[in-house]
Amino acid sequence: MTAPVLAIVDDYQPFLDYLAMFLRARGYDVRPYLSGRDIVAAVQSGVVPDLVLLDVTMPDLDGLETLRLLKHTAPALPVIMLSARRQASTVADAVRLGAVDFLVKPDDPEGLEHGTLEGAVKDALERLQVVKVLTTRIEPTQPPGRIARLDPDVSAAFPTDARVNDALRRLMGPQGERRE
Repeated sequence: MTAPVLAIVDDYQPFLDYLAMFLRARGYDVRPYLSGRDIVAAVQSGVVPDLVLLDVTMPDLDGLETLRLLKHTAPALPVIMLSARRQASTVADAVRLGAVDFLVKPDDPEGLEHGTLEGAVKDALERLQVVKVLTTRIEPTQPPGRIARLDPDVSAAFPTDARVNDALRRLMGPQGERRE
C-alpha cells in the first residue's frame, strides 16, 4: 500500500521544513511548496496529492485564493488551512470555499499541536477514502427480463394479509408468474 501524498504549502521555509519532517516521520509522502502558484500549477498539470495543508497568509497568492483555484481545478481535493491566527471571517471563508479543517499554527513551529494535526490529517484522509469507495462502486446489474414470482410461502409468512396475498396471486396469474 502506498503512503498518502500530502502537499504542504507555506512561504516560511523553516515551518515548511519542520512540518515536512514531522509528517514524513509518520509515513506520509510529503511534497513541499513555497507558494500557492506552485501547488495550483502542479494540480493543474495532473500532480494531485491526497491532501493539501495550506497556509492562509502568503505573499502574491494568499491561501484563500489558492484554495479557490484548487477547488476549481480539483473539487474533491481535501484542503486543511493553516494560519498563525484564527479570525472568524477567515475561517468562515475557508469553510465556504471547501476547506475540510482550519488549524492555528503556534508562534513556535515546534509547538504545533501534534495530536491535533495528526487527527485532522487522518480524518481528512478517511473522508477521502469514503468518497473514493462511494464513487467507485460497481453498478448493479439489471435482472434479465422483468419476471416477478410469488413465493407460495408468502401467505404463511404474512397470514394477516390474506386479502393482499390473494390479490397478488390473481395479479401474478397462473404458476405465480407475471410477465411485463
